[in-house]
Formats: sequence, structure tokens, C-alpha cells
Amino acid sequence: MQDIIDIRALAALEPISSFSPARLRELLDYCHVESAEQGSDPFKNRPMHGQSVYLLRGDMEVEYEDGNRVLIRSGSEWARHPIGKRQPEIRSSLALSKVQLLRVNDDLLDRMVTWDQFAFHDDVKPISSKDSPESAVKKLLNSGMFSAENLSNSPFAHLPSANIGKLL
Repeated sequence: MQDIIDIRALAALEPISSFSPARLRELLDYCHVESAEQGSDPFKNRPMHGQSVYLLRGDMEVEYEDGNRVLIRSGSEWARHPIGKRQPEIRSSLALSKVQLLRVNDDLLDRMVTWDQFAFHDDVKPISSKDSPESAVKKLLNSGMFSAENLSNSPFAHLPSANIGKLL
């Protein structure tokens, strides 16, 4: 049975914390919460490739390919960021207590962050006229056309994030 996540816990995570409350509620449908028992390796049977994984509850130790070991406690600065991002590959992990993990698809998260950055970027804010091209882009970005559903299951899902600026 899948655990349920509180939107406040989601709002404390990076880079998710920059999302509006409406965007956070959208993302909830695409988050997967799982538990692992004390003494187990939470990533042994569920690799992290293509996912951002966050520690929501408990303590765990992660050992990286370079031999570095990190103790991650829920609520800490380490836990606010996806586990293993920007570090060498994870060799193993150990749940030091019962842990709760949150998984989010990296591609969807990247697209949502990128679209939101464009929606609030100074270059797309209206300047003076309501009918300016900048105003039209802003309305388009806020129309719901770029909802989590559309960003994961429409042609937008196949648009590389680097090309979003060109599209707009």
C-alpha cells in the first residue's frame, strides 16, 4: 500500500519548493511514496535512475562509488535535496530506521521547473500594453496548457527542456 504525502512536506523539497500551491497539488499525483524497513537497502530492488528520490522520514546511510559515506536524516538539509544527485553513483544504502522515500520522475520534474521558470522570468512579464507579445506568452504559460498532465503525456513531454525558450 502506498503512503500519502502532505503537500507541506513536498513544498520543503528542492527544487520543488519554488512551485506555487496549485503546481504542488498537480505534482502530488506524480509522486510515489514508499517505505523501507530498518536494516534494508532501499535502492537494492528499486534503482534511482531517472528519478529524484527524497528522504521524508527516518535515517539512512548512503555509500557512494568513491567510498564516501553520508548519513542522511529526515528534516536535514541533505534530505531537502534529491539523494545522489551531483555525486558519484550510489554503491549501497542502509536504512538505519524505518524510512519513507518520495520518488518523482526526473524528466517531469525538470520540465515543470523549466516551464515555471519561464512563467515567472522577467523576460515574459508584460511590459506596458495588455496586448503585448510578452502578455500573450504569460497568458499562454498560465493557461493550464503546460499542466503536469500535459507535460508528461502530450507532445510537450518530448520537447527537450533546452528548447522551451525557442518555442516561446
